[in-house]
Amino acid sequence: MPRDLSDVIHYFVPELAGDAEKESRSDREAQTNPRFGTEAAPVLPVLALPIADADVLRAAFAWNLVVEVARMGGQSVLVAPPQDSHSPLWPEAGKGPLGTEVLFAESGDLASLHRTAVDAAVERAARAEEGGVVFVRVPPVWLRNAADAGNLLRWVLLFTSSEKQEMLETYGLAKLLQSARIDSEIGITFHGMKELATADDAFRKLAEVASRRLGIALSSYGALLDDLEVYRAIVAHRPIGLSHPQSPAAQTLRDVATMLLSRARHYQLA
Repeated sequence: MPRDLSDVIHYFVPELAGDAEKESRSDREAQTNPRFGTEAAPVLPVLALPIADADVLRAAFAWNLVVEVARMGGQSVLVAPPQDSHSPLWPEAGKGPLGTEVLFAESGDLASLHRTAVDAAVERAARAEEGGVVFVRVPPVWLRNAADAGNLLRWVLLFTSSEKQEMLETYGLAKLLQSARIDSEIGITFHGMKELATADDAFRKLAEVASRRLGIALSSYGALLDDLEVYRAIVAHRPIGLSHPQSPAAQTLRDVATMLLSRARHYQLA
């Protein structure tokens, strides 16, 4: 987490306020900007997901969203750093359920992640009649070298709970993203909620602080319910939407995936 959050900690943890004081490839890169013009060749939008190396839960959210986009007919690919190839975070490289695919970058840096994502975005666009998304797992610590990211950070989704410390960390990531690329579109999806209304309240609080302090307009991509069902899916190695499609967890995952695919289609027509 960035070290300069003291100016906002009192918004979330009033009682700690006193203590807080103490990348021809360049053309392809331009196309992967979700706001590319109509003259650009068809290409899928790229969505960066800052997820830590050991964050199994949020990785599960990401993979389930990949599957949900595919369930709706969209092209859906996950790109991850090479160190993830031996990690339990993702399925093995190659084709997955419903035409999904897992790809691992050749080297462990943002530039390699970007190149792999661009190749996938261009290759998959030719068959994306219903649109699609290239999801990219970005280790948060890599964001400090964002100059190598190209357009990888143009569209970003952050997962967070309403816990005060996680809200602070999410604010910190938003600030870091803004400093790396001022035109980043940053979306927020809450999890760990029992009710969607709780997520709405938490988003309003986070969005207000980000707007006032950073001049950032955060976008809401809903909330995910029932983390316990997600943990069970992790153990079963089976996407929730395929194993328990009527569960609250599956339904809210589908809601979030619907919003992402809708936004991706908008980008493609922009």
